[in-house]
Amino acid sequence: MKMKFFSLVLVAAMLISCYTKKETSLLLENGMPIYQQSAYEPHRIAVNDELLLRVISLNEEVASLFASGSSTTSTRSMQTYRVFPDSTIDIPYVNKVKVVGLTIREAQSKVKDALADFDNSIEVRMAFANKSFTFVGESGRGVFAIDKERFTIYDALAVSGGLKQTSDYKNVHLIRETAAGPQIYTFDIRSKSIIDSEYYYVQPNDIIYVDRKKSSFFKVNSYGSVLGLTSTIITFALTIWNLVAAF
Repeated sequence: MKMKFFSLVLVAAMLISCYTKKETSLLLENGMPIYQQSAYEPHRIAVNDELLLRVISLNEEVASLFASGSSTTSTRSMQTYRVFPDSTIDIPYVNKVKVVGLTIREAQSKVKDALADFDNSIEVRMAFANKSFTFVGESGRGVFAIDKERFTIYDALAVSGGLKQTSDYKNVHLIRETAAGPQIYTFDIRSKSIIDSEYYYVQPNDIIYVDRKKSSFFKVNSYGSVLGLTSTIITFALTIWNLVAAF
């Protein structure tokens, strides 16, 4: 009877294990899913995006028309425009310019053409004013800025605090708005082949969701923790056994 009791205790202790390097490492190759490489696709302008527009002109009178303040006479002006539901931005003194579906460079060229009647020397610079992604789940959470054009999943992990050992590395979810509606992609972030795949670059308004690993309940961070926990279990088991034996 005593041997059976301690056998159960030993089995319980053995169920408690550590996280292995393979479970919590990145850029792995052996035994990992293989993802197809995909050409980089820049984010295309969508309704409710905010666009930062700068008009550069040698003509101060022309520049002042598009300045951010009525008293500004700088040859460089900056203004933020929201994309309306009709796919356009409303620039003063010109017809509405349709920009939805265009890249920043394509929209920049189209706005420049729309302003050409004012001054042939006009140059236009555009950028997203509200580029961000959302990170939720087991790891860091919040809304974080995208501060460069080619912002990768590794950049996203770095600014959001990274993954925890309890995170489910095998099933990272990416929710992305597309022309067909929201799409959910699931991938194993440990795989090296994620580089240059369709999951590699984070787009504005992406949501990255990382769940807690189901097996994490039975795992601890180090072998020292395993030994400590096993010792606690055995001590507790001995205490219970002695109490039972006393009666």
